[in-house]
Order: sequence, then C-alpha cells, then structure tokens
Amino acid sequence: MQPLKGILAAALFVPLASAAGASLSIDQRNAVDHFAQVSVLSDRCQEYYANDLQLSAMIKRHRIDMERTEVVEFRQARYRHHMDAMDASGETVGCLSGWNMYGPGGKSVPGLLKRRS
Repeated sequence: MQPLKGILAAALFVPLASAAGASLSIDQRNAVDHFAQVSVLSDRCQEYYANDLQLSAMIKRHRIDMERTEVVEFRQARYRHHMDAMDASGETVGCLSGWNMYGPGGKSVPGLLKRRS
C-alpha cells in the first residue's frame, strides 16, 4: 500500500460501533459522521466552507435531531476523530481529500463543501 493511501484509509475509516451513537441507525450515524467531517474541513481548510443547505437537507432526510444528547456526543466524538486524522495527515492532504469527497464532484457525498471565492 502506498503511504498516502494508507494515511487516507486510516483517516477515512469510520468505526461506527461507538456507544455514543448506538441507538442511531447506520444511515443516521453515517450522516452525522459526514456532518462532523465537513465541519472539520470547514474549520481547518481556509479555501472551503460547509454547504449548510445541503447539510440541513441531509440531516432532515435522515430524521436526525441534532440537539439530542446522544447525537451531540456522537458528533463531538466524530469531530475529534476527524480533527485527529487531519492533524496526522496534514492540512494539505486532509483538505484535498475532503474536497475530493465532499466538493461538487465528490466521491462520497457531493456538494457538502463549497469553495470560498
């Protein structure tokens, strides 16, 4: 495995069996995880920002109450995880990977990130 691919694989691995998100469905946990990752990207990558309209639609589509304690705890845990992954890979790699996943042509959930003008 190439070193960059190994870093990306580690950064993108999502252990969803967290106790904090135990009562959420897999789709809900995935949506909250995407939300957390896009939040990190928006906070750390100066050239990108979160597409709030698309994030809200995703949360609504999966019927997630973002104020519910369990969701807040799961989101915070996933945010910390993605922040640690960003620290490990470096901002350049992390930001480019995030754009490839969440930008307009993203491979994971397209349209969750926009480029600042």
